[in-house]
Amino acid sequence: YFDYVQIFPANKTQHFSRIQQASGVAYEEMLFFDDEARNRNVETELGVTFCLVKDGMTREEVDRGVWAWRKRNGIKQRKEGEAENGDEE
Repeated sequence: YFDYVQIFPANKTQHFSRIQQASGVAYEEMLFFDDEARNRNVETELGVTFCLVKDGMTREEVDRGVWAWRKRNGIKQRKEGEAENGDEE
C-alpha cells in the first residue's frame, strides 16, 4: 500500500523532506494524520496538511482530514444535487 516508507528516529520534517525528494510530490499535496500535536510543525514549516487524531483513525477522521486538505487547496464542498462544475444535476 505504501511506496515511500520512513521509519527511523528523526523529526517529521526530515521524514517529509525525504518523502518529497523521493516522490516528487509537493508538500501542499500531502496530508498527514498524527496523534501528537507537536508534529504540527510540518504544516507551518513545509505546507503539509496536518490532521490531529486523538483516539485512532476512523472514517470520520479520514473525511475530516481530506476536507481540511481540500479547504487548504481551495476546493469547495459541493452541495447536494450540485454537479462537479457547480451546475445543478
